[in-house]
Amino acid sequence: RIAFYETTPNAWGISAGGIWVTEDADFAGAKRAGTAETFVSTLRADPLRVAMTLLGILLALGLAALPVLLLRG
Repeated sequence: RIAFYETTPNAWGISAGGIWVTEDADFAGAKRAGTAETFVSTLRADPLRVAMTLLGILLALGLAALPVLLLRG
């Protein structure tokens, strides 16, 4: 019963997409529904995906820090 439009997620998973409420008056009602996916609900539903994502983040941070550590000598 709330007018909205949806943007699709990025192909590489960088952006999650979104749902946009078209009428400002409907925003409070949409926010009260409480059906948004949280970190804990994602962790419970798909723990392997969460673990692999965290591993990828740590790998990227390690690779970014590697030149600094090597040049510190």
